[in-house]
Amino acid sequence: MMDQPGFGKSDRAIYEGERIGAFAARALSKLLKHLGIDKAHLIGNSMGGHVSMKFAIDYPEQTGKLILMAPAMQVTFVTPAPSEGSKHLLDIIAEPVRARRRCGLS
Repeated sequence: MMDQPGFGKSDRAIYEGERIGAFAARALSKLLKHLGIDKAHLIGNSMGGHVSMKFAIDYPEQTGKLILMAPAMQVTFVTPAPSEGSKHLLDIIAEPVRARRRCGLS
């Protein structure tokens, strides 16, 4: 398991106009090459899922299988955005009482 650039024990990352997903996917590609790993299966949760998808798109020759758990995406190419779950979360933030009633929570 690797730390995302700028998280955990890794040094602070400077992206200079590059999106975090592209930056982290490139860092993973370089790490795999450095370790002599030709192809990797990736498990990604939240931001790790986003980076895993970006890695698979940008480096298909290095990508094996993907397991994604709630991949964080600003813009999705798989389903309409925002998702129904995101709509509920945004409703709760904006109007918690109304959203809780609609969900049957109060």
